[in-house]
Amino acid sequence: MLKKVFLAALVVATPCQAWNLDKYPPILDNIDISIPKKNCIKAAEVVINQDVDLFKALFFPTPATDAQVTQHVKARYDRYFKKRYSGINNFRLDSSLNSYFDNAKKSEIHRVSSQAKSKNYDVEVWIGYAFDSTDPETNFDAEGGGYCRFAKVDEHWYMLNLL
Repeated sequence: MLKKVFLAALVVATPCQAWNLDKYPPILDNIDISIPKKNCIKAAEVVINQDVDLFKALFFPTPATDAQVTQHVKARYDRYFKKRYSGINNFRLDSSLNSYFDNAKKSEIHRVSSQAKSKNYDVEVWIGYAFDSTDPETNFDAEGGGYCRFAKVDEHWYMLNLL
């Protein structure tokens, strides 16, 4: 019993990353993120259908060969349909997880700042998503989620990650 009380107190006392609005700034109402939202849904289609052409249309230009892109898309498919989950069902956007980095190169988040510097962009948006699935090991219901990350370059939104 004491262990449960201690863990509950630790959870309450530990600040959540999402509460740090300087590090994870929310998206302001006047910023149009309709394209990243649509493209986040399309990213799920890339994984579900293993659609390499759609991947290439959405993602930041890459020197990867078609074989490398196909291998990457298949690895993500395997994660969501064979290893960690048994499919992607009821894919939906979760706006409570969204963040907007208008000076991405100076972000406190290393993966944001390092990628912004290496790809030379200033604006990055994270669109939160969730989906229903089944755990392949236990066969119990599961929920997955994460962020679709987008960079804005010359008024064009490019996806940075595949779910």
